[in-house]
Amino acid sequence: MSDDVHQTEIGFGGPSDRRAAWSYLLPHRSVIYGIAFLSGVTNLLMLTAPLFMLQVYDRVIPSGSFPTLLTLFALVAALYLAQAIIDFCRGRVLARLGESLDETLVAKLFDVDIDRAIQTPEARNSCLNELGILRRFLSGVGPSALLDAPWIPIYLVILASLHWILGVIGLFGAVVVIVLAVLADVTTRTNLIKSSETDAAAQRLLASMYRAAETAKVLGMSGRLSKRYASMRGNGITAEAGSGDTGARFASFSKGFRMFLQSATLAAGAALAIGQEVSGGAIVAASIILGRALAPIDQIVGHWRSISQARNALRQIVETLRQCAELPAPISLPPPLGYLKVDGLMAGPPGSRKPVLSGVSFELKPGDGLGIIGPSASGKSTLARALVGVSKPIAGEIRLDGATLDQWTSEGLGRHIGYLPQDVDLFDGTISECISRHDPNASDEDILKAAHAAGAHEIILGLPDGYGSAIGEGGAILSGGQRQRIALARALYGEPALIVLDEPNANLDQDGDAALTHAIHRARARGATVIVITHRPSAVAAVDLILVLKDGVQAGFDRREVILRQVLRVADDEDSERTA
Repeated sequence: MSDDVHQTEIGFGGPSDRRAAWSYLLPHRSVIYGIAFLSGVTNLLMLTAPLFMLQVYDRVIPSGSFPTLLTLFALVAALYLAQAIIDFCRGRVLARLGESLDETLVAKLFDVDIDRAIQTPEARNSCLNELGILRRFLSGVGPSALLDAPWIPIYLVILASLHWILGVIGLFGAVVVIVLAVLADVTTRTNLIKSSETDAAAQRLLASMYRAAETAKVLGMSGRLSKRYASMRGNGITAEAGSGDTGARFASFSKGFRMFLQSATLAAGAALAIGQEVSGGAIVAASIILGRALAPIDQIVGHWRSISQARNALRQIVETLRQCAELPAPISLPPPLGYLKVDGLMAGPPGSRKPVLSGVSFELKPGDGLGIIGPSASGKSTLARALVGVSKPIAGEIRLDGATLDQWTSEGLGRHIGYLPQDVDLFDGTISECISRHDPNASDEDILKAAHAAGAHEIILGLPDGYGSAIGEGGAILSGGQRQRIALARALYGEPALIVLDEPNANLDQDGDAALTHAIHRARARGATVIVITHRPSAVAAVDLILVLKDGVQAGFDRREVILRQVLRVADDEDSERTA
């Protein structure tokens, strides 16, 4: 389901959505009840001012009693202090609720974002961004206004108890302000969605510019990319400004109308007082009560953009968590030995249903070494991603020790797989952290073992701080060959049962090639199943089987000697044809 569908088609008013949202907030229900209770007490204390006015005008002034005035004033001061403390507590509890929700959901939503980045790289929204929007909203003014809104009818009833005409004026004002809030939602929604989409696209372009800054600079692309980014950013700002201008117009009109209505209430109250239908104190009390009744709606209109964003964020999070809940939780399987079976595999790029690879079948046992060769665009990297579970098979299956890859948890499978992708990515940290896959419980012995296995130990010692050297984002301080050797050590860390290496010698020199061959031999000797994808013959020196791919189809699978003879024979035939 696309993000646009999330934004526009998923309602949040239906019973299923409310139940889903409540189930995710269930661990915090006592906090929510507490916030609702504090809101009730705060709104009751809001009646302090009008009640004080009634008592002053109707009792104190006619009686001329200073003791009564002092007693009422002391009581009012105490009530205002209590109101301030309770309102502060409500705000702090809401902020803590946002922090608690963040702590509860951040790990799950992080995994969702990782999967989404793999399956749909063009995905517009990040669940973690949505969670941040929701957390910031809970720390703002919007939640208080929404919590105060249910008290509007109660204020209108109290207003009507003073006189039915005042109640009608209040009801009319509430209807007008609510209509303004609905119109604000309808007129700003499209621009808000457009602004969000454009901003996300601009951020993706900026991230890609950072990753390829050197290439962009050398090839003279910086200026053109800068103009493209500025254009996308400008479109987002224009949409955001349009939404803000529309919202500001409604907010200004709503505020002006509310002030006019309070004056109209004063005038109506004065007319009723002249006719001896209400007391003098009721005039001021009615104006204060009406202002308080309409204030939440006025605040909602004024903060509609943040409320709308938080609502969309909550929809997205609820829908994402519901989809996660529908997936059966994998059980913890025992560590695999390395038996790999691929049967009728059909696969494509992550998230795509269009196959670029079909008809692939083979079996490997622990200790086997498989080399996958073939021309460019034959599906080698697609097969590598499928073998490690990055992309799901469109048809056919991949089984590791009899279990399909989706029967493993991501963490459980990751511990038993070593993977060196074609494009080496290293995360910011020290050499030790990179090799240990950023495992905080990694032992020095395991890190050193992986570095020695990859033939990277001496290289690492030659760095300024050895294993404690900070590599920078993407391994910025390392050469291409060093990055590949560190990434190989990361793939070998923990002695995984299945190791998949995609073009592992692309940036290696002769010594690096020898170290790679030695690493593959050692891994196979301890019982690991090793798969090497390469264009260079030196990388298949340490394997005993070869799979040939051509145009996305399996063209051969046999022992290395047999396949290499066939490849040489084909090459000789092609040379003969060209000579002839």
